[in-house]
Amino acid sequence: MKCFRLLLFLCFVTGVYAQGTPYDCFNVYTFTGSGAQAAQANSSSQSPCVAWRVTYTTTGFSSATVKFQTSPDNSSWSDVTNSICSSSVQPPCVTDGSNPLAAGVMGSSSFRAYGKWVRVNVTSVTGSGSGQVVTYGYKGTSASAGAGGGSEGPAGPTGPQGPAGTPAPSGYLNLQTELANVSGNGTIFSYTMPANTLSATGCITVASQIKTVSAGSGTIVFNLVFGSTVTAFLSQPGAGTGVLSKFMICNAGATNSQKVITDTSASQNNNSGTSTLLGWGSNAVLTSMAEDTTVDTTVAFTVSGVSGGSNSVFPTWWIVY
Repeated sequence: MKCFRLLLFLCFVTGVYAQGTPYDCFNVYTFTGSGAQAAQANSSSQSPCVAWRVTYTTTGFSSATVKFQTSPDNSSWSDVTNSICSSSVQPPCVTDGSNPLAAGVMGSSSFRAYGKWVRVNVTSVTGSGSGQVVTYGYKGTSASAGAGGGSEGPAGPTGPQGPAGTPAPSGYLNLQTELANVSGNGTIFSYTMPANTLSATGCITVASQIKTVSAGSGTIVFNLVFGSTVTAFLSQPGAGTGVLSKFMICNAGATNSQKVITDTSASQNNNSGTSTLLGWGSNAVLTSMAEDTTVDTTVAFTVSGVSGGSNSVFPTWWIVY
């Protein structure tokens, strides 16, 4: 059984990361109060990055304010202008979201800007707690291709232009790690997807690992939340040891119609009860939904069904991309 669980996890991780590193620059800033991150150099031969995705999450704070800043000399710092990029507004500018990022317990924005030095600055927090800011950078509008090993061959003839595809997202939309335990019923992970993130045929992938469910009673139900739609995907009685899951949520030809595909979902139960995968249908389509993705949309995992005890869920990691 241990070998099977290890093989399942390795296959899952390989599937998530097999396509290569989806960014050119990367840094993480952990904070417990207001303050600026140490300057991050952006002028080496492996840089410079000129497009950025900044995402923050917090635990304990009721609100935090985060800015993205650039500097020519690691001395004087400027906020990236809070103006949406367009034909008349050139970098530095905002491609989605705002600067500072929307104040709250989590948020995400993207920017087009160059600075010899870059950093994030947590200008204020409310309450006590901790937080993390993850910054991905790109040399162009997306990550660079990996380096090849041979010399470049002659150019071939130009072929006919194909149909335009859906642009790839710039890195991960949301990353959360080592969050606070959830005792009883409640939200395990949550992210607000900005309006118009998905085209009429666009998809996001939601993957997570929930490390442990401690002893208690009642039948625990894990739920996928998208907008106002709540879909149960796993029922587990009593105590267990872990849940590994991965879903694809795709607009089905319109921005207000979705299909949810269960790519991977597994549970190792530690007691005599039996875990039950809920809602499985043909072709692994878990459910259909009709949420409007032209507005901000909540994406979350929740736990329900706890009774007669205090089952605790220990979140390990969550990725939306």
